[in-house]
Amino acid sequence: MLVSLGMAVGSFSAGILLQKKILNTFTVMALGAFSVCLGLILTFPPTAFRAMYNMAPIIAFPGVFLAGFGDPLMTISTLRALCDLQEAKRGALTPRVVTRITGIWLIGYCCMYYLGSFIAGV
Repeated sequence: MLVSLGMAVGSFSAGILLQKKILNTFTVMALGAFSVCLGLILTFPPTAFRAMYNMAPIIAFPGVFLAGFGDPLMTISTLRALCDLQEAKRGALTPRVVTRITGIWLIGYCCMYYLGSFIAGV
């Protein structure tokens, strides 16, 4: 449930930050990456940090929320950065170009997502 709530808040935040141009696209992407990393460290703490490891059942809840919050920030800002790059290089976007950009992003995202499990042997 907290992942879904985090993703909803992250999507809403990404929309506001990118539409109103409050932050740069790459800054939003970096915030999302930092949020996901911090969320995963809180959710699955390393054994080297004994105090954090012992509190794992408690700190996992905000960790899951942070990871869910960061994912749409990275995803939406990456697509926006790809579209901005295409616009800067080639001019106006057509539906065909947007479909290609989204397709390239989707293939890369799925490869990263499923290849990690494949490499881990799951």
